[in-house]
Amino acid sequence: MKYRLLLIGLLLFSEAKRLEAQHPDIEMMTDKEYASYCIQNLKKGALIVRLNFKTRAVNALQQMGNAAEADRLTLEQRQENLAMMNAFKNGFKFCPVYFISMDSTIAFQKDEHGSYFLNEDLKVDSSIRMKEEFFLFAEYGMLETSLSADKTQPGQESVRRGLMADALILRDKNLKLLPDPFPFYVHFGDWPERVRKLEKKLQRFYLINK
Repeated sequence: MKYRLLLIGLLLFSEAKRLEAQHPDIEMMTDKEYASYCIQNLKKGALIVRLNFKTRAVNALQQMGNAAEADRLTLEQRQENLAMMNAFKNGFKFCPVYFISMDSTIAFQKDEHGSYFLNEDLKVDSSIRMKEEFFLFAEYGMLETSLSADKTQPGQESVRRGLMADALILRDKNLKLLPDPFPFYVHFGDWPERVRKLEKKLQRFYLINK
């Protein structure tokens, strides 16, 4: 009976360790540990690239009666998004890549039922389904940092300050910047060059943390 209880205890301990390995407590990790966790899981996960269609700006121009400028901006963003998509499809091999509109991000994060991923014509395609559980976001935009909180105004939303415009940025599933030493941004170059740089950085960091 004693040995049977000991065996059961060992089995329960092993199962607890297995579950802990699958669902680690991210809040208890150092930045270095979290960066290592992210790169290892990204290798078997996926990257979701958020494409900006500047919907608010286009709608505002249309409401002002400036249809010509709205059409120009729509075409400009389409060309930018296609260039970004093609660069990832042709030059990024680290993990599978999916594309989503920035306008659909919140619904996707809330796991609302629906289709979100875009096909090569930048249209939502219900046949595209993400099989991977772990993912990071990528986007083009401004690299920012948080400002110190104003102690005179408790409960305020976090305030951010731009550090670098025109950057290819990686974020976690909550759209927070990944911590150093994770290679979370690329600056300079056209889209094929930026994607090649990102691929190289991720591969190198993965090998270091393998």
